[in-house]
Amino acid sequence: MNAGKQLIYYVIAPDPGGRLPRQWAQSLRSLRRFNPEIAVHLLHCGEVSRQIQEESDRNKVMVHQLPEYFDLLEKYAPGLDSLRSFPTLHKFLCLDRLPLDNVDQLLYLDCDTYWFADPALLFQRYRTDHFYACAEVGSRAFGNWYDPAYLDEDQVAALSSALGLAVVPPFNTGIMLMHTVMCSRLLALRPWFLATAARLLAGSSVAQAAGAGSLAALPYPSSNTWLLDEVALWLSLGAIPGLQMGLFAQNEVPISNLHAVLPAEDRLVAHYFSIQEDDFFRLFPRL
Repeated sequence: MNAGKQLIYYVIAPDPGGRLPRQWAQSLRSLRRFNPEIAVHLLHCGEVSRQIQEESDRNKVMVHQLPEYFDLLEKYAPGLDSLRSFPTLHKFLCLDRLPLDNVDQLLYLDCDTYWFADPALLFQRYRTDHFYACAEVGSRAFGNWYDPAYLDEDQVAALSSALGLAVVPPFNTGIMLMHTVMCSRLLALRPWFLATAARLLAGSSVAQAAGAGSLAALPYPSSNTWLLDEVALWLSLGAIPGLQMGLFAQNEVPISNLHAVLPAEDRLVAHYFSIQEDDFFRLFPRL
């Protein structure tokens, strides 16, 4: 594949504890060990710190400053203040800020990711379907731990059908690879995605405990409200006609603690989850 046809991007909304810049630096440095030239971009909500700008300059990252996170939500979902407590709804909101004219494949990475091989291998191996991600923890495709109390996959399917959507297998949003043809479709769905997230939140146990609001609630299919952006995205992709969805092989893209139990020689990139950061870096040196 010709150079310049792939692009990697991260999105950061500053967190009070400074966890994201620390994790992002490790992800970026691990990536650059194996590929010093592939295009990497950072979409950053609000003012860019000196720390992030210097790290970007050292590692050839193009930084794009976005509005503050709350302003982004208000732009595409005015009045949905209930979403302000969920800082992970921004992953596709500003794809139009990326230079995609000469790009065939686009890879999104959470900050808590770490590379063990050249990212070009991921692009080469996963290029047939429109969209790829990892099976979500607790889903049937994840392995031997399907837990409907944590994630009710049948309820997800029933909700999709009730809304007239195709059923998309539950996936994790920490690492997502797509053909750029997906970008215009995802951008067109921004208001619908955020409104759906708000309706799911209204149907969750959190909202029920606080009292129902004015939104038409949708049944929330998980005991973990931090999957809110994921469930809303599964439903959004189900609204795209003809979508071809694929899953990464777990041995090549392990998430959670799978990196510790699957063959080391197969790993391309791991998504270790923020709560496992200390455990992960006891196994692998910080860079």
